[in-house]
Amino acid sequence: MPQIRESEHSESCGAKLAIVIQNPLLRSSREIATMSIRVERAAYDPENGFLYYVVFKPTLKIGVDEVQAREDIMVAISLTETEDLADLSFVVPKPLRSAQALSFICGEGGGQYVEPHVLISFGGMTGDTVVSVPGQLEIDMAGRIVGMVLQWMPSPAYPT
Repeated sequence: MPQIRESEHSESCGAKLAIVIQNPLLRSSREIATMSIRVERAAYDPENGFLYYVVFKPTLKIGVDEVQAREDIMVAISLTETEDLADLSFVVPKPLRSAQALSFICGEGGGQYVEPHVLISFGGMTGDTVVSVPGQLEIDMAGRIVGMVLQWMPSPAYPT
């Protein structure tokens, strides 16, 4: 069952943000179409850890819509005790530092852009672990960031 949370934040983008965290990732996920930013998380896999898919484009259908390019990045994420994303931050690659590229993140999604960083906070959630993880931005044919894949492999000392 998806969890829905709402948050009001982001003075620079001024949007009301609702978050959905769903399991499993990519396969047989239920769409909730009214969300600005969606976060989907796959069940823990000992080989890959946790995979998160952050959807910025409101109408994006994971695995169906065409992604034209991908850009590798490092992302700082804050996780709750149940491994939900509380917030995230990343440096936007230079070619993607335009209003058009960031339109789904700031214009519609409710994230904040403080050059060169994007900051997204999922309201009502408090992170108790902060880690840096590899991520991959997904870009559509118009040059807009439409989604992001994150992979977090907990250290052996971290209880899952």
